[in-house]
Amino acid sequence: MPQLVESFTKAGLPLPNRRDVTTQKCPGIGCIEAVDSETVSIIKFSGTGAAQRFAGTTPDIYLIEDIVLVFTPAVSPAQRRTYEQVARQAVAR
Repeated sequence: MPQLVESFTKAGLPLPNRRDVTTQKCPGIGCIEAVDSETVSIIKFSGTGAAQRFAGTTPDIYLIEDIVLVFTPAVSPAQRRTYEQVARQAVAR
């Protein structure tokens, strides 16, 4: 997941007040890594099934393989598309 955070940063996408929340968030939702920011939360699961189950219960998300991005209302539709595009490219590597 650090690769995805780095990809967002290199693309100039903001992740203000970024913090690792794995120990707080993952026990309750079954993820293996989680990073929150004021724009997007990046949550990694152990597999695509777990990610899909979580995505089905959460609004304003983007699912790519075993990673879920949860967007805050601060993210415009255009900016969201850019986050999604960068995420697709980062995960494809």
